[in-house]
Amino acid sequence: MMQLGLRPCAPAAFNSVILPPETSGGPYIGYLLSPHTDGVGYPAGGHYRIEVSQAGKVVAQRPFTKSCIALGGRGPDGAKPAALVVSHILDPVPTEIHVFVSLATGLPLYVVTGPDATWKVTGTAIERVKMPG
Repeated sequence: MMQLGLRPCAPAAFNSVILPPETSGGPYIGYLLSPHTDGVGYPAGGHYRIEVSQAGKVVAQRPFTKSCIALGGRGPDGAKPAALVVSHILDPVPTEIHVFVSLATGLPLYVVTGPDATWKVTGTAIERVKMPG
């Protein structure tokens, strides 16, 4: 997707998913996903959503992050994390990419979208977390 100026956050090609139009004549929705290549941290950045018209033209695109982010990995003793945490400034709520990351890692993902907004994404479930204080 170099012609769109999009680059994955890994030394490999994007993984892609194309969904059919939701309505007759509507756009195809495509996702370009940074691949998990190192077996350590899971890419939470470098993912994009693309809308393509029936004529094959890109009509909209958006990044889900402003930078490359890898979540997780292993602790010094090889321990797997119990949950992941990421800040997200592009939307007021978690997005489908947060659901994807939670499903792909099998871990809850806490998404901080503002000073008073933290969300817990567990698979396909999203709930707002009540913070103490």
